[in-house]
Amino acid sequence: MARLVVVTQRVASGDPALGFFVSWLERLATRFEMIDVITLAKGDSVGIGNVDIHVLPQNRLRRFFAYQMSLVRLLPGSSGLFAHMCPEYVVAGGWVARLMRKPVLLWYAHRSVTWRLRVAALFANAIFTASPEGCRLKSNKVEVVGHGIDSDRFKPAAGVPVEEGSIVTVGRVSPIKRLENLLQAMPAVIGLVPDAHLMIVGGAYLPADREYERILKAMVRALGIDDRVRWRAPVDRSTMPDVYRKAALVVNLAPTGGLDKVVLEAMACARPVAAANAGFWDMMAGDAARGRVTDLSPQSLGTQIVSLLADPYPAESLRLAVIERHSLDRLADRIFGFFRARD
Repeated sequence: MARLVVVTQRVASGDPALGFFVSWLERLATRFEMIDVITLAKGDSVGIGNVDIHVLPQNRLRRFFAYQMSLVRLLPGSSGLFAHMCPEYVVAGGWVARLMRKPVLLWYAHRSVTWRLRVAALFANAIFTASPEGCRLKSNKVEVVGHGIDSDRFKPAAGVPVEEGSIVTVGRVSPIKRLENLLQAMPAVIGLVPDAHLMIVGGAYLPADREYERILKAMVRALGIDDRVRWRAPVDRSTMPDVYRKAALVVNLAPTGGLDKVVLEAMACARPVAAANAGFWDMMAGDAARGRVTDLSPQSLGTQIVSLLADPYPAESLRLAVIERHSLDRLADRIFGFFRARD
């Protein structure tokens, strides 16, 4: 077993966006002797015996130099540097790792190809991503390794009953989610499924997203479906599995591109999914193909949702596909194997 230096934005199990990374650390900690995590912020106690957390100063200038000094101190006894979704920290510290002849692995899963990513690619030995669309940088360093879904946490639970008529959509409230299409389809759904109701789980963080959320709430009022739409703030990773388990149908209308991990989490819980992103469709084979969304018009989408609520397809095959292609154990093995091959 070896040591690993990790850099990430935040370590907090209760963080709605990054709480999952604690599960990554837990799984990596079974493969490495020691893990040193350099981060901008730390939330609640991580509680992993062989993981040390090093929090950088908030002041940008002090942070920059503290980061360099942390790498100088921690890298010599390590197998290398693993940077999670922060190419700027590979830009800032990749040269230190290269001078010490330590390998650098970057995890990146986002549509944007920024200058930071391009420069980080010069220092990184490899860039791991979740899907071919997850990193659009043209480089032979990019490797598709799956999303790292914790299938031990996201799994069916017999004691959690499904709420009849419940439609759930999860994720940041932003225009790319195309929530207006789902809202416009709801009156038709409610007309045919009297107990149908929608829960939107997620927050709006950017100014443009908050304006989009305001427009959506006005649309809900105009459609007269206030009593059938519930807005729920982001929840932590301990609560999220039950959100999926209780859903009669999980809907995600984001266009084809990088794979949204919330869809994979719902699949891992063996819940029926309706997805517009064609990147999921090869996993949605057989009867599950009924969940492939090809027409976002209110009438067509409403008819499809009604059909899936009235006659949900068995979703156990979705869970098996997630375990095969996107499990956290599979990803942890790939990360460990990357550094072991270069020790």
